Amino acid sequence: MDRTEKEQMLGEIKEAWKNVASIIVADYAGITVPVVTAMRDDFRKQGCSYRVIKNSLVKIAVKGSKMEPLSQLMVGTTAVIWSDV
Repeated sequence: MDRTEKEQMLGEIKEAWKNVASIIVADYAGITVPVVTAMRDDFRKQGCSYRVIKNSLVKIAVKGSKMEPLSQLMVGTTAVIWSDV
């Protein structure tokens, strides 16, 4: 991922989380692709987003915001699930 892509991703994260109601950080290690795909579909049906984002990008995106404590959870194989509802 080059610098331009990283900056674009940071902008997407900040915009998506601007009015977020809840965020869940999950360790997805050991979950098979078909299970993750089914989970993503279920999350979408409920109005949630599921995304695997580089830990370092999440840490940069939340720095200086009320969500900065989230940085402590961004270790290992993490997926982020969030909802605006």
